[in-house]
Amino acid sequence: MYKILFTSALKEELTPIKEVFKNLKIKSKIDFLVSEIWNYKTIYNLTKHLSENNYDFIINIWICGYVDTDKPFQVAKILNISNNKEFIIPIPFKFLNLNSIACSEKIIYDTKELQDEKYVDMESYGFEFVCDKFKIPRIIFKIPYDSIWTTETTNYDKNKLIEKIKQIDFENLINQITNFLDKHKPKVIDFEKYFSHYKFTFSEKLIYEKFYYKYLSLVWNDFDKFFENNKDLNKKEFLRKLNGI
Repeated sequence: MYKILFTSALKEELTPIKEVFKNLKIKSKIDFLVSEIWNYKTIYNLTKHLSENNYDFIINIWICGYVDTDKPFQVAKILNISNNKEFIIPIPFKFLNLNSIACSEKIIYDTKELQDEKYVDMESYGFEFVCDKFKIPRIIFKIPYDSIWTTETTNYDKNKLIEKIKQIDFENLINQITNFLDKHKPKVIDFEKYFSHYKFTFSEKLIYEKFYYKYLSLVWNDFDKFFENNKDLNKKEFLRKLNGI
């Protein structure tokens, strides 16, 4: 069973999603996290949560400001306008139309501040920063909520938000996530055939696994051929050669 996490800045954004899942038969375990507003709170709260919990996939859903189009979309690029740095988001699969977004530490009232971007939020850069460090597959969905420069930026309409969030087909989303994870399951390595040959100690087994994955990342050849060609070496020589790849 996969563990999937939904995150939002506000509980008002997660509540309608929780209601949808009450009526769905989902095999995966679904958790929810309110990470709070602004990048720094997002970084702190999400890092703390992921340090204490393991997940196979994360979905981030937040509202954002928009210039002219208010359809929900999937984020492909984030521009942090406070330091002009960008994140290109890994796309596990396309679920909604892809768009880029600006991320700002302050509320934006003038489109001139967006550097030609059409959307803006306050947390996506922090979310992607943390997920990139933890190496967890993720998707960012934005719900365009308030037209920049209007009173919607400061006036919150709960019913409007619920209507927009329910435009997302969550059952289909979970099915696509499950398909993605099924296709990208880590291959289970049977180390015992190597361990039994050399009668490795516990610490030597850990060292061996580390060198094994190093070999795969650098050489990309069939490891079993390397093992067969070198298994007559004593274990110290074998580990030394494996580490020297």
